[in-house]
Amino acid sequence: TPHSECMPTCPEGIVGDWDSMDHSTAYSILDDAGIIALNPSTNLQTLMNNDQLGWRDLLEELCHIGSPGDMFTSAAPQDPTFWPLHG
Repeated sequence: TPHSECMPTCPEGIVGDWDSMDHSTAYSILDDAGIIALNPSTNLQTLMNNDQLGWRDLLEELCHIGSPGDMFTSAAPQDPTFWPLHG
């Protein structure tokens, strides 16, 4: 199996066709998933504008986990609690 087919991604049934996706569609997906409301005290749009990012950029980043490897466990360095405990 090619490596590209072994990587986790967002389901195509949710995100649809990446090539035809615009920022308003990406915003709707993020809003439906609850991402927009995660921190209501932060103006996410302002933060993204500062970095010249759009809603599609955010969705693509959240959907691209990469290659976690064999040690994708609670003891792996990718785990959010690893570095505060061992760093």
